[in-house]
Amino acid sequence: MAKQGMSALIIAIALCAAPAGASSLDSSTQAFLTEHGPGALLAARDDGLGVEFAGLFTSAPVAGEPDLAALAFLERWGDLWGYDPQEILEVVEVASISTLTFVTFAEVHEGIPVEWAGAKVTLDPLGRVRQVVSRVSFSHEFASPDPALSPGDAYFVIASKLPHLVPTGQDRLAYLPGGSGTASLVWIVRTRDRSSPDAPAVYVDAHSGEILLARDTNVYADGNVYDPNPVADPTVYRRVLPNLTSTTNLDGTYARSFSCTAPGGGWDYCPGRVRHAAPDTSGHYLFDPTEPSFTDPFSEVMGYYHMDRINSHMETAYGHAYTCGGHRWMDVTVNMDYGNAWMGDQDDDGCADITIGQDAYDYAYDSAIIYHEYGHTVNHEYSDLGWAFDGLGPDWSPQGVDEAFSDYWAATLIGRSFVGEYASLGTPGELGWRDLADHAICPDNIFGEGHYDSPMLSTALWDIREGIGMDKADRLALAVLGSLSNTPDFDEAGRALLSQASALQSTGVLSTADVAVVDAAVADHTLVGCERIVTLEHGDTHLFFAQGFGGFDVPSGVQFMMYAPPGATRLTAEITQYTVGGEYTVYVNKGSPVHFTLEGWTLTIDDYDYMFDGSPDHVTFSEWSDPPVEWDTEYYYTYLHNSEFMALYVNAIIIAFPPPDDEPDAAVDVVEDTVPDVPADTTGDTEEDVPSDVTPDPGSIKEDRGCGCTLAN
Repeated sequence: MAKQGMSALIIAIALCAAPAGASSLDSSTQAFLTEHGPGALLAARDDGLGVEFAGLFTSAPVAGEPDLAALAFLERWGDLWGYDPQEILEVVEVASISTLTFVTFAEVHEGIPVEWAGAKVTLDPLGRVRQVVSRVSFSHEFASPDPALSPGDAYFVIASKLPHLVPTGQDRLAYLPGGSGTASLVWIVRTRDRSSPDAPAVYVDAHSGEILLARDTNVYADGNVYDPNPVADPTVYRRVLPNLTSTTNLDGTYARSFSCTAPGGGWDYCPGRVRHAAPDTSGHYLFDPTEPSFTDPFSEVMGYYHMDRINSHMETAYGHAYTCGGHRWMDVTVNMDYGNAWMGDQDDDGCADITIGQDAYDYAYDSAIIYHEYGHTVNHEYSDLGWAFDGLGPDWSPQGVDEAFSDYWAATLIGRSFVGEYASLGTPGELGWRDLADHAICPDNIFGEGHYDSPMLSTALWDIREGIGMDKADRLALAVLGSLSNTPDFDEAGRALLSQASALQSTGVLSTADVAVVDAAVADHTLVGCERIVTLEHGDTHLFFAQGFGGFDVPSGVQFMMYAPPGATRLTAEITQYTVGGEYTVYVNKGSPVHFTLEGWTLTIDDYDYMFDGSPDHVTFSEWSDPPVEWDTEYYYTYLHNSEFMALYVNAIIIAFPPPDDEPDAAVDVVEDTVPDVPADTTGDTEEDVPSDVTPDPGSIKEDRGCGCTLAN
């Protein structure tokens, strides 16, 4: 069954102090490099207790079946990872992609799985290990494995605290790692949202009954089709509908197609499924496009044709056989009265499906939308792509990696770099379409939202495809997906591209010249070492997003740096909010980024110098401002956004030279806010939103609504 999930985040902001540690090379690392060569690519865990990534190396052949060989290698280098794999890992999947084998381990504690934690090992045909990704929670303090609450109790908690969510009857017990080295025992309950198309999984603490997290299990996107779409080719082609297994309906080996019934109340856009496409007396489905229409049989035919095309292609070309419930088909439901599309589980049967809507244009007329949504199922077969955080705050990178690969699967099958060409006609700009032939690099193209961030990786993948061809590039993309952790960022994706290219070269899939193309693309898009800090100079402007959930502060996840050069008179960050409503607070730190720490399930700011609240339209430092500027200093700043919806902002940096003749009016040039009365290391609200030692209540839950826009999935 396809694993599904989009990152969502619960955020409660508190202000406290806690330093972060650092790691160094130890004897195990030195021994590994001695045996495998100094060119091995290693990355340490944030807590310094081991290595979480090892690539660009070739081990000696390890005897045994792939799962046993992978476990033996992990055990041998247990000191390097920082734990005994035999004690905490279980094999959950062995998959072959091209010439490589990927062994996936899940972390378990007392027989209970640890959400998103585990390891992945890449082996070549000779049984040599080529890459290891290890993201585990061995150092955490685990709650008792005996739940105090039953699943029914968890349902009651959800009904009383989140009444807009309805449990579907699917639940499981797991550990959820949090901050401060703790792991909570939780009931993970699948739900349906009464007020939106979302299908959140809600994480209820199995001991306290508190709701710790909710994440939407749908994956959103937008689009429709001809072949590939009416913009690229307005011709309506008569084509064979392959692999049909029914003479009366669009049912086949690889696809089934339906239409949504009329919308219910509120956000219930697809309450049921019907069929409008019936064969003629000759058994053909020869319908003309009818737009706009919510009973259009042409949309159903296009849904079937293109789902069959990509689903069968991935199996026959690369051996990726989607299977769920004993069958190979994936359902497509079209004619939804809502301008979006997503991969999720519309009918609650436990299998992935795709739902496609329309507004001014029918997204089902754009094949890239169907291919993109199917791409999410490919991605989630290999990685859960959950949510993440680090010292810079919430990290939306896993969503960006997910969107990048989904765009790539659409573009590579069509053979065109455009995604959403037709569907975007009603939504111009980047929200409506993406061109993988563009050039996006880190950190210039970091915006704090998965669809906008994704081109850093998707354009690199397209460059690789242009350089080495579709077949090799697709095999490399699958290999990278098979090797990623459940919370990859763009740095990990870049490292994995290098490592997997080297592994595929050793098996003859890629040549030396191919690897050089991959290396160049990774370097050209600055993926390795990518972090969410954007440096802005005089005259620069930069767009970014801040996620929103009504009434609660949510960090943007992106930080900015502006430098105060000696001799300047004024350093200003102008802030323009392009969305209606919402408030924000600006946090500034001198010399290093504003730092966040996850305390249990409360995200705290523990290192900053100044706080400017009241949604200031600019923040200025000068010789006459309070606080005064410190020249030759780097100022880092980030935002906390408080709104029901995601907000769009633009930064503009102004550095004034030379000094003005007259000192400016303080009301104009000095920010409304002044240095707080409290010391800089505790500057902030007079009260914490949630005490740092208390698990946040349901008010601190952010339910990710996917893209939240018209056409970006």
